[in-house]
Amino acid sequence: MPRSPALAQEIASDATISLSILRRVSVTEQIVSPSSSPTTHSSVFDPLRNKLLRCIGRGGQSNVKGKKPRRLQDKPLPPLPNRTFTDITTLQSTISTGFPKRPRLQFDGRGHPSLEKYAALPDGLSQNKILVPKGIFPSTDLAGLSVKWDQGRIIRFGWTADERLVVVNEEGVYRLYDLQGDYQQYSLGNEAAEVGLINARIQDNGLVAMTGAMSLLEVKGWEGGRPLTLASPGFTEPPHVWSVIPPDVNISRHVEVLLSVDSTILSVDNLEVVDQRISRGPFTHISPSPNGKALALLTFSGLLWAVSTDFQRSMAEFDTNTIHEAEGPVRQVEWCGNDAILVTWDTLVVLVGPYGDTLKFIHSGPTFAVTESDGVRIMGPDVCDLIQKVPKSSLSIFRPGSTTPSAILYTAWESFTQRLPKADESIRSIRPDLATAVDECIDAAGQEWEPFWQRRLLNAAKFGRGFLDLYNPTDFINMGQTLKVLNAVRFYEIGIPLTYSQYIYASPSQLVKRLTSRNLHLLALRISSFLSLKPDSVLKHWATAKILRSRPTTTGTGKDAELSGDDDVCKLIVQKFEQLGGDDVSYADIAKKAWEAGRSGLATKLLDHDTKASDQVPLLLAMKEDRLALEKAVDSGNTDLVYHVLLHLHKRLTIGDFFRLIESGGPKLASASRLLEVYAREQNREMLRDFYYSDDRWVESAVLSLDEAARLKDQNSRLAAVKAAQKFFGDDKDRAFEARMMEESVRLLTFQQQLEKEADGKVEFFGTSVNETIRLCILNGLSRRADKVKSDFKVPDKRFWYLKLHALTTLGDFEALEDFSKSKRSPIGYEAFVRHLVDTGHSREAVGYVPRCDGPKRAEMYVLCGDWRLAGSTCKERGDKKGLE
Repeated sequence: MPRSPALAQEIASDATISLSILRRVSVTEQIVSPSSSPTTHSSVFDPLRNKLLRCIGRGGQSNVKGKKPRRLQDKPLPPLPNRTFTDITTLQSTISTGFPKRPRLQFDGRGHPSLEKYAALPDGLSQNKILVPKGIFPSTDLAGLSVKWDQGRIIRFGWTADERLVVVNEEGVYRLYDLQGDYQQYSLGNEAAEVGLINARIQDNGLVAMTGAMSLLEVKGWEGGRPLTLASPGFTEPPHVWSVIPPDVNISRHVEVLLSVDSTILSVDNLEVVDQRISRGPFTHISPSPNGKALALLTFSGLLWAVSTDFQRSMAEFDTNTIHEAEGPVRQVEWCGNDAILVTWDTLVVLVGPYGDTLKFIHSGPTFAVTESDGVRIMGPDVCDLIQKVPKSSLSIFRPGSTTPSAILYTAWESFTQRLPKADESIRSIRPDLATAVDECIDAAGQEWEPFWQRRLLNAAKFGRGFLDLYNPTDFINMGQTLKVLNAVRFYEIGIPLTYSQYIYASPSQLVKRLTSRNLHLLALRISSFLSLKPDSVLKHWATAKILRSRPTTTGTGKDAELSGDDDVCKLIVQKFEQLGGDDVSYADIAKKAWEAGRSGLATKLLDHDTKASDQVPLLLAMKEDRLALEKAVDSGNTDLVYHVLLHLHKRLTIGDFFRLIESGGPKLASASRLLEVYAREQNREMLRDFYYSDDRWVESAVLSLDEAARLKDQNSRLAAVKAAQKFFGDDKDRAFEARMMEESVRLLTFQQQLEKEADGKVEFFGTSVNETIRLCILNGLSRRADKVKSDFKVPDKRFWYLKLHALTTLGDFEALEDFSKSKRSPIGYEAFVRHLVDTGHSREAVGYVPRCDGPKRAEMYVLCGDWRLAGSTCKERGDKKGLE
């Protein structure tokens, strides 16, 4: 009996399953003449016929009873009675312990298994065995997969969650290889390179490495991120053994490292080191459970100890020295899901249950065990075993003597298929729990590996669903789809033996990714279509593989040689994408692979089919297709993208080639040229100057020089800028006037420099206009210099008089103003004197200039000056009665 009392109550006494193959032969009497002789046929059935005839002879009422016939073919048979004789022979017999569908131990059929055999069974465990003959993975050329390693001694290698091989060397360099042999290389930093690595632990989504200085480095993810240094454990020698609890199953959501030091365990994370203060060590093996809640520890004395990860609760203990068949040291300690612990030696594998029950497996050679989320895989020289706990739903249905609703539903379906009336009675008995029974049958179907049992359980669920008024069939439909997918990938030509739990945990998209990495694109596309997943990732990988496998052909010789075949490949890829709906696939990504493979022509053709310029342009720049990249950016209308191309080209090309590229673009690149001007005017005037000069744009160059001159503070620099503008205008035959103006500007600036020297720098003349220069000269008592400016720059008399009028008025030098007005006849008249003096508040001085004004204007001028008496006198003298009124 099993050791567990609870299981002993659940399993019926007839827990041994006997399977026998019988042969049954029946003979019915035939009335024949006593003198007739039977027809003889020499065959393998002669002994059986003789045996049957002997039985007939013994059972008949004749004078030959009890006598053995000498030769049947020579002696006539007596009359036979009207009877039927049957012979049953056992051809093969097998006795198994466990459940009917999953025998856990098999015997030779010669006797009932002993109680010791029963005691050796862990409760509720089953085993699936997968033979691994040569060629079991025809979809993967295992013999052809090889990688070249030239990076020093390897200290660890393992697999990521997406089936990439991680190889770590002692110098802190690690590589990630895909199934095609391509790799990405990263480093753990200078510290790891200097002191070296002594060991590492690889997880699904990262690794932890131990350096020669006994520090721990953590790498999160596989994108080549910077390693994080964990808390220092503070020891000087390597630990006896160490292991890692991944962050996704740790309660703190940080990686936790367990180190066996002396007789205790140290827990290390990124913040602190905690001594668990246990005295059972040292340990040779530390193995965390898949859910991160328990640990399996093996001491040097051979004691296997299961304990919670916080070391507060001891779960079980087992002495491995009691395994007499074991030879040599323990090789591995792994978990079978979260329910049992697996201990391996060279050829022996022992599964230890939660109550100390054991199950032994003997292999022909060394084994390697890998913990799964729902079991454990054992790989030997010729087999691959999957051991897992019997699912609860399967146990509920197929347990001998089970009376659960799901078991009754399954029995009712079997009765229904056999047209037995008790099917209706069974359904009636579980009517309140029928929905639960249907769900349990659906779940049990997902746990099965054989399509035969999957169909039976789904049929039972469908049978029960017919008696429910309201039932959501989503789970039933999803399970049917899932089983189709699982059966397809479990097929020996595919070789991915996923369990239902692993499939749900990893998601269908991850399975599709695994298929594409094996170049199983057709199956991946069919699964994607079947599950309504986007085929973009599959099509992208297929196109990449197609490009890498195809080889361009050369036509012509010498300079006329051309590569053909690119058009065919491009056409095939585009047709497949349009046919299978790869709308979201970026042709730029595929074109990049083609370019990396040396197929630049194919890459350019593929880019023509990409609708996003933001994807096209970066690759075209990388391919050095500069003109095409700039044209694509301009056509997109995205100014940021155009600026990106222009700045990239300006940085990479010489200044001459850069400007030549833009200038030769014609109208297509006109907008790029204008954008370059706008950018350069604000950010890089030197580049704008070079651009104008290279394009012989003299007017723009001159204007730019003048603009720069206006911004400069240094006099010599400003003078040089104006001279440069004069030169640029002089180079353009149509700009002779502007050239002369620049020449006069140079003369003016030179003269202004002289004026400042004469004024000892007290007056700032430089940069002012001719008018302002004249005004400043008058204000500062340099009247002769003002006259010289007038004559040199041909300032009109009217302008000069206005300037001197305003300047002298500002100075308040009315005597000089009087002398100036009398120097000669005023070209601006004297009314301007009166009005300006009045406007500046000098009405009294303005009255003196009124008599010099024209007669008709004098009265008005007097009024403007506020002298009404003189205004009246003037009107009286002129007889202007209207003015007097």
